[in-house]
Amino acid sequence: IIKNNFSVKDDTPQIHTLDDKQSLIDKYSSYQALLILSDKQEQPTYFKHKDWAILELKKYKRYGTFLGTSPDDLLKKFSANTRKSIRVAFEKTEKKFGSHSIFLDIYTTHDTISKQYHRAFALSQQTYQAKKLDVGLPDFDNFKKRFSSDITENKVVFYILKINNIDIGYLFCLQTSQDVLITKIMGYLKEYEQYSPGTILKWLVIKNLIERKQIKFLDYNLGESQHKSRFSTDYVECYDQLIYRKSLINIAKVLLYQSVYKIDSLLSEIVDNLGIKQKLRHFLYR
Repeated sequence: IIKNNFSVKDDTPQIHTLDDKQSLIDKYSSYQALLILSDKQEQPTYFKHKDWAILELKKYKRYGTFLGTSPDDLLKKFSANTRKSIRVAFEKTEKKFGSHSIFLDIYTTHDTISKQYHRAFALSQQTYQAKKLDVGLPDFDNFKKRFSSDITENKVVFYILKINNIDIGYLFCLQTSQDVLITKIMGYLKEYEQYSPGTILKWLVIKNLIERKQIKFLDYNLGESQHKSRFSTDYVECYDQLIYRKSLINIAKVLLYQSVYKIDSLLSEIVDNLGIKQKLRHFLYR
């Protein structure tokens, strides 16, 4: 798996041209397939090789936000619906829990992350993202193995959203360059879903980054979602691609994948057209 770590802010992706892909094949010649995530380009590269073939898996927008100099200026760049959703989320929460009930804890140093990681990990295990989507934080030992140098260099940032001193949401981010922060994993407790904790958490994080004046761009990582698009100011078109060795078994696997993907896309379109997609999602996440 080769993951492009460029930001929406960058101009040059790591893997882009035919020569880049040929270099990968030369480097990993013993492999059966190479998965390229987030290849930034206008159109998928036309690729012709006697032993290898390429399959475009997915096309999507990768979103990010240029933070600017003030929260008010940034709000003006958002749509009226986004500004309203932020306002309503805070008003609804404060009406229920009190005007000073919302608080954001921030951990950026090696010592504070080491001491407070257990909170984020415990919260992560309770979120519906972890229970239903298998998206959550690893235990601290595994986390340290993967991000040891980043923690030491203070590139890891944890945000924990509290309502009435109860941890209800978290966001794990990684600083990938001097002025770029990329979101990695976010989760919140499903029982607070009606108060839009994701909206509150993301807006508080954005406000904090603007106030700190160190980060200029917040990158929302791979994948496309309505929540990312609502908070973004910019995006780039990306592709996930599979380069695979030509063989009967590999071609059969690709054909099977394409058949399953077409069926899945058709069912998703039917559910969406019937207007029951959101209800079905809530039913599956219960």
